[in-house]
Amino acid sequence: MSERPKNIEDILNKLTNVKSAGQSKWLADCPVPGHSTPAKHLSIEDTGVKALVMCFPSGGHTYADICKALGYQTLNYGESAAIENTHSVLVATYDYKNVDGNPLYQICKYSPKTFKARRPDGQWGMGDVKPVLYHLDEIIIANLYDEVVYVCEGEKDADTATIRFGSPGTTNPFGAGKWKPEYSESLRGCKVVVIPDNDPPGQTHCTQVCMSLSGKVKSLKVWRVPAPYKDLTEWVEAGNG
Repeated sequence: MSERPKNIEDILNKLTNVKSAGQSKWLADCPVPGHSTPAKHLSIEDTGVKALVMCFPSGGHTYADICKALGYQTLNYGESAAIENTHSVLVATYDYKNVDGNPLYQICKYSPKTFKARRPDGQWGMGDVKPVLYHLDEIIIANLYDEVVYVCEGEKDADTATIRFGSPGTTNPFGAGKWKPEYSESLRGCKVVVIPDNDPPGQTHCTQVCMSLSGKVKSLKVWRVPAPYKDLTEWVEAGNG
């Protein structure tokens, strides 16, 4: 028996006759023997970190029965499992907003270093929310006023850039190597300075970002943090700039 699934797909793939019942919700045949008519006797909901399941009618099979039938000890998965096992402590939260400044999701940073996404309704995971650049609403204004936008690696450096340089710092969610073409579209017409982390993944990420931005932005420059500093925040906190 496996300890836990990796994601909601692992669970759904073990069920039969799965049908959508709304956003992040499904109905399926109950996997536990004993129903005279098992069809659609199980409801499943993806919270982003675990599956909520219920067997119908009320008083049907228990959570433990369903886990056992699926071959799992628990239906928790993903980042929540890691956080449960490492006793992580929340150290920072970063709000991502749409172009109108309305909240879309929040990235929560834990120690030891782990990240989780949380939606405004309190549910964990991205769900159907489309990821956007950090400080997207401020980027729109900066473009209107022909201000520079600083593309960093990580929200902490983006906040440092905003404070230090007086115009928006931004980043893509979930770290280096996760840049998407649509992020470049959000920066179309902007003056951009890319500030990578001072390590091989940071340099690779910088190359990816610059290639994606080429031909879309008004100007594009790269500013590299001097050695031995690993990133912009460390450089600024050492009294530079």
